[in-house]
Amino acid sequence: MGRVYVNVFGTEDTVVVALCDEDLPGRVLKHGDLEVEVEPRFYVGENVTEDEALRELERVIEEYRHEKTVAVNALGENACRVVIRAGLAEHDDLGDIAGVPHVQVYLLPRE
Repeated sequence: MGRVYVNVFGTEDTVVVALCDEDLPGRVLKHGDLEVEVEPRFYVGENVTEDEALRELERVIEEYRHEKTVAVNALGENACRVVIRAGLAEHDDLGDIAGVPHVQVYLLPRE
């Protein structure tokens, strides 16, 4: 298992959990005409193990799920594995940007 960056930030009504494999920030992923810069300001937070990332993701969901939208954005094999382990996605849900797995999940507030 690898290491990932976890960056948690938000607005008045949304909390974003950005997860990214540690080797991706600063890279530009090219797929045809599409270019995606893996922006360090968005993804780089605490550098942790997958288990620590899973605990942080679960903590954020538990803390905010009832009052805010929780947006999860994962880029890279390790980061996507964390989202799958959390039960938020399955392998078939993953997209691909220039060979790098990617998934986004939105959890809307529940009363």
